[in-house]
Amino acid sequence: MKTKKIILTLALGSLMIWPATAQNSRRNAQKQRVQQMKEIVKELDLDDNQTALFTELYTNYQTALDSLSPAPANRGKNREKQEELTEEQASEKLTQQLDRELQRATLKKEFCEKLQKNGFTSVQILKIINRRPQSGRNNQQFNSQNGGFMPPPPGGGFPGGF
Repeated sequence: MKTKKIILTLALGSLMIWPATAQNSRRNAQKQRVQQMKEIVKELDLDDNQTALFTELYTNYQTALDSLSPAPANRGKNREKQEELTEEQASEKLTQQLDRELQRATLKKEFCEKLQKNGFTSVQILKIINRRPQSGRNNQQFNSQNGGFMPPPPGGGFPGGF
């Protein structure tokens, strides 16, 4: 009886924590998106009218992109399932993935056309669509294999002087 109570308590606790975790990740993604928009506006030196227009278009674009993303899955389980897929299931999954990529490309093209139609230059549009989110770490100096930062070698090239 005690074991059942413990299991039930753990199950209820995890059910209560899970939505809060999902909500926090959505908030963090939204904060990151707002920060990215601010950085783009600052980099392109947009005036107030362009900023308002860009914010609206970019928010709609990102929302549409998010809707195309597949639901997150457990990577370990996903790998095991890929090995167990039948040829028909794999073919369907491949078709869905390629369709999503085509939809993303179409969406990006429409976004660029809207920006251009609203007075943004091709140089500005390239900066917007090629922008990578800033992270807290400098990706060139982070070496995930060694679990930490590794300064670039002097003079470039391979570490160790090769």
